[in-house]
This record gives sequence, structure tokens and C-alpha cells, in this order.
Amino acid sequence: MSRPGSIDRSRPGSAVSLDSSNASPHPAHAAGDRLPDVATAAADCRLCKLAAGRTQVVFGVGRPDADLLFVGEGPGEQEDLKGEPFVGRAGQLLTQLIEGIGLTRDDVYIANVVKCRPPGNRDPQPDEIEACAPWLDRQLELIRPRVIVTLGNFATKLLLDTKEGITKLRGKEFEFVRAGIHATLLPTVHPSAVLRSGGKSLAESRADFVRVKRVLARVGDDARG
Repeated sequence: MSRPGSIDRSRPGSAVSLDSSNASPHPAHAAGDRLPDVATAAADCRLCKLAAGRTQVVFGVGRPDADLLFVGEGPGEQEDLKGEPFVGRAGQLLTQLIEGIGLTRDDVYIANVVKCRPPGNRDPQPDEIEACAPWLDRQLELIRPRVIVTLGNFATKLLLDTKEGITKLRGKEFEFVRAGIHATLLPTVHPSAVLRSGGKSLAESRADFVRVKRVLARVGDDARG
């Protein structure tokens, strides 16, 4: 396990576990080379049972070449209605945290592991994740972020292929190699959990975002160097 602030290059969970590249043909792979084209294809996706209960697909929002990508779990009620991730109270907090490090939502990209709302906001099930994984893969391939922030237990465990919880993983950096990109992944607490806990959790989230800002500056320097 890495110490806080270091990059863990050795543990098995240092890279994403989802590998849809060897899967059977999926509409994401033939959806084009632009995010709007992939989003249009995803809007018609009916590859899992979540499609039956959704209002609309919540693909993602933000800058198509963003250096910073946020990955949450899945849409909630408000997101399902509006078609945009993180628009409720948790989204308002996420926006405040992003603005606290000198950025706006237009500067980053925000996505979820699954693109349709699970009934009752339950955790996505394995077959739903498998069906949706290629859409996230295509987002990674086209956006090519330098830094990825996983929001909460579910996205963190999924992308790091680990059983460890967010309380042990937040505050650390992980090397992330997937879909032709090489990025730094930083887990943090989901904004909805921060709202429930307040106080210490909010302070920890703010500290995590300061760390995100430092990593962004560092990878920017590396790119220029």
C-alpha cells in the first residue's frame, strides 16, 4: 500500500479492471471518433435491464479534451430527469469543490460508471457494469485525461479492482493505464456521503481536491518538460 500522496505502482489494483477490448462487438466501438457521436449512439443503448426504467441516458458532460476526469457511480433521480451527471445537491457540492481549486465544470469532464439510473439508486449490478463498460472505455480513449478522480466507494473499487474501501484509499495516488492512456488516479469520498457526514468529511474532501490541483500542475509540468 502506498503512503498518502505517493503513487502505488505495485499493487494489483493500480490499473482499471474493466477490459472490454476483447469483448464481443459493442455499439461503442463503432460509434465514431467524437464524443457527441458516441453519446448519440449511447442514447439508444438497450444492452442491460437499466434501459427499461430510465428517462434518458446520462452520458457525461464537460470539456471533451479535459485533463481532469471525474467518475461517479451512476445517475440519480435528478440526473435521470435532466440528462446530466451530478446536478442535485451532491452535484452542487462537487461544483463548489471544483471551483475551490480554480476550475469550473466546463474545464473538466464528469461521467459515471453506468449511464442509466439504477432503480432506487441501488448499486449497479455486474451485468449492468459489463454492458456499460465500453461506453466508459470510449470516453477514456477520446478524452485522454491526465488525472482521474473516482468519487466514492463504488467507482474506486471498480477502477482500481480492489476490495478496499474509500477510507483507506483516499489521499493516495495510483498509476492508471487503460484504453491507451496513462493517467494518475485519485480516489475521494462521494459528494453525497460528504453531505451526510459534513464536518471532517468535508475538510478531507477539500484536502483531496487541493491534492488534485497539485497533481494537475505536476503532470502539466511533466508534459511541458
